[in-house]
Order: sequence, then C-alpha cells, then structure tokens
Amino acid sequence: MAGGKLISTGVEFPDATTQTTSGLPLTGGTMTGDVSLGDNVKATFGAGDDLQIYHDGSKSIISDNGSGNLYIYSDQFIINNYPDTQNMARFVSGGAATLYHAGSAKLATTSTGIDVTGSVTCDGFTSTGIDDNATSTAITIDASENVKLATGSQFQFNNDTFRLRRDVSTGHYHIESDETGSSIIFGTDTGAGVVNHLTIDRYGRGLSQFTAKAWVNINGTGTVAIRDSHNVSSVTDSGTGNYLVNFSNDMGNANYSVSLAVGDVTFAMNHQSYWLNNITTASFRMKNLDDVPANYYDPVVFTAIVFGD
Repeated sequence: MAGGKLISTGVEFPDATTQTTSGLPLTGGTMTGDVSLGDNVKATFGAGDDLQIYHDGSKSIISDNGSGNLYIYSDQFIINNYPDTQNMARFVSGGAATLYHAGSAKLATTSTGIDVTGSVTCDGFTSTGIDDNATSTAITIDASENVKLATGSQFQFNNDTFRLRRDVSTGHYHIESDETGSSIIFGTDTGAGVVNHLTIDRYGRGLSQFTAKAWVNINGTGTVAIRDSHNVSSVTDSGTGNYLVNFSNDMGNANYSVSLAVGDVTFAMNHQSYWLNNITTASFRMKNLDDVPANYYDPVVFTAIVFGD
C-alpha cells in the first residue's frame, strides 16, 4: 500500500476503502465503467488462460490456445471495416454467407451452390456441371456473354478426343477428332429432330446437299474393281457393261441426281451411251453401251457422281 492505494501489476485500485465497499464481489456483478488494459495486458479466460484477448502495441489479437474449438454464436454475424462504412463479410443463419470486396458483394452461398458477381480467375477448374439458369443444361451462358480462350488455348471434350483450337503459328482454326471412325457433323435442330447439313468423315470427305453424297471410279474390265470412292460400299458386276452401285449410307430419298462418265481409248467417245435404272435409296444401276456396233461393253474407266439429300 502506498499513499492510500493498492498497487498491482496491470491493475490500479484507487484506495482500499473504496475497493472494499465498491469493488465487484468474487461471485460476479455489474460494471458501469470501462476497463482499460495497456499494451500486452491480456484478458484471459479458462483455467489455463486458454482464450486471450489483448493488443500488443501494433495489432489486436484474439488467441485461442486451449483445447477444443473457438465458437462464435450469432443469428447474423457481420464483419465490417473501421469506421463501419463497408461490409467485409456477412453470415446469416439459415441464409447466405457473403464475402465483399471494397463493400461490394462478390461471392454468396445459395441453397444450390454459390453465386459469384464478377469474373472468376483460377489456376485450375474441374466440374461435373455448371448451370447459371437452374436447368438441366450442363453449361449455360447468357446471350450477352462470350466464351473467350487465351491465345494457344483450346476446348477439349470427351477426354481430349475432340478439340476446338486455333493454331498460333498459322492462325488457322481447327476442329479435330481422334476417335477411330468418327465424323464431324454440322446440323440444325428443327424441334422435330436434328437435320444434318454437312458430315465430314475421318478422311476429310464431306456429305451435304452442296457436296457429292457419293462418287465412284471403277475399272469395269475383267473383275470389276473400285479405284476410289466415297459413300460407296461395293459395285456388283451384273453382266457386260452393267454395274449395280451400292451406297454405304442410304440416300434420304430416291430423287437424287447421278452424273456418269466413261473413259476408254478403245471406242470413239461419240459412239458411247450410258444410262441409269433401278434407282433406290440404297443403290442404282449404271450401264454402258457402244452404239457402233450396238453392244454393251466393259469400260476401263466408269465414273459416277451423286448429288441429293
């Protein structure tokens, strides 16, 4: 005791009499004034000072050093800046947990996931489906938005067996597929079903109403032989100068157009005739006739080009 005062480290009692008559009892009480603790003077809780709250001169610290977790119970927990002009985080019981940037909400949890306001930048991303319109569509992008890839990047689908990419060295755009026997199809969905307008097979050959749906070049002498073809599975020798051409994929209808040509140095071209019959969606027959004399004969070169649906 010095000058009517009790001195203790970190706590000053005005005088013994006042302390005896006005102090808080050990069983607890109510304070009507502030408690001022200096730097590095701690308010401690727990038998082993497990929870400590203090200021070390440069920052304020809440330290949970004991066993167990630190719980904060609140129906609405808000973290704001000083002097309370901007939200930093807000957590609502039974509602959203929201994070803010400079006072503007950027990420909020929802009952189905998260809602992000602004752009997302990440080092990697794996998803089983993205849906911003709560539909069954895996990825939905608003009409006002675009998908942008950095130079040299590429879209990859089905474990990289199908790609959309831009070749940086040439500036060309590529649509590529690695799957054996696969084709790339361009079409439209009419509501009643998808209509294929152009099919490009793995050899680069196209099928559309604007390109030949089939073509064939045969050697008709001896055992008929196909030199090259597209959408033709086989050619049946039905007799001298008579060939049945069979499609690999059937035509849409039998109203297609066939252009025939014969090349053979044995006969003068102005004495040759060739025509079609037995036209079906699966095949057509082409015949070759020499007018002088009027006999069928097997040409060295017989070609056919098919246009249609």
